[in-house]
Amino acid sequence: MPRKSTLIFVTLSAVGLWTLFHSVNRNSSDQDIKHQLLMKSTSKFNDRHTDKVRGSISAEIQLVGTAPKKVGDRLVVKGVVQSLESFSKVQINWIYSDNLSLIQGVSQDVVDINQDQTLEREVVFEVKSAGPLRLQFHVRGEKAGTPVGAIGHWSNIPPVQLKKDLNDESEAAASSEAEGNADGDSAQEAKPEAKVFH
Repeated sequence: MPRKSTLIFVTLSAVGLWTLFHSVNRNSSDQDIKHQLLMKSTSKFNDRHTDKVRGSISAEIQLVGTAPKKVGDRLVVKGVVQSLESFSKVQINWIYSDNLSLIQGVSQDVVDINQDQTLEREVVFEVKSAGPLRLQFHVRGEKAGTPVGAIGHWSNIPPVQLKKDLNDESEAAASSEAEGNADGDSAQEAKPEAKVFH
């Protein structure tokens, strides 16, 4: 079974690379092609991170301007909520890493959203210390007793690096647990603690 999933992964990766390579302008020099491939592969990371649609409401975070490069720089982002239905008393929350300080805008709000409305909330953060910058934009409401919501995510860590960091942390935790099991310290099977931050 592992061979089948590996084959599927390799096939999908090859198709993705082929598509990316063939979408580059063919009248360019090799250096231009490399630059276009780099910009194409990182533009989603630089401009906009993931946004997830949950039912009739969606949330995303859009970077306004450029990402901060050092401590003291400002990070300006816009939380965008889109709704296919009307909702009253929708809760909006910004959740951010400890190395960011909110200097303009509000971290929590309650709003009414009309059908087919797009609502935007701009906030400004200051970078307090070095390290990865992570933001979440939570939108929660209720329709006829059923909770609905969405979460927009933004980070200055490329998704591939973030996944590698999380895997390294999980492997380190599993390794230390396995060493404890080998020494007879614990009879339970090692379960790495997983941190998931999309």
